[in-house]
Amino acid sequence: MHCEPLKTARVVIGVLGVKPADPTGYFTPDQRRLLAAFVSQAAAAIERIRLAEQARQAQVLQETKKLHGALLNSISHNLRTPLASIIGALSPYSRVSLN
Repeated sequence: MHCEPLKTARVVIGVLGVKPADPTGYFTPDQRRLLAAFVSQAAAAIERIRLAEQARQAQVLQETKKLHGALLNSISHNLRTPLASIIGALSPYSRVSLN
């Protein structure tokens, strides 16, 4: 069996093992070059898929943060208005008596 690392510029992402049809046979130099080209393309494709998934997750996280902020702003606004009325009614300058 012949093993080739699936590596990118950043990291090794796996190993590809190829077993010749003839167990006693070896790969020719042309077959080795073809295998190296295939391994390189496979590693690049896997890396593109991984990067696309990371980009998608980053986008989902960003959207989640936006929604979280909008929710907090909405809650904050909805609480501030009644609290301002209550504070205004309870202030010492108010004519409203609690007795």
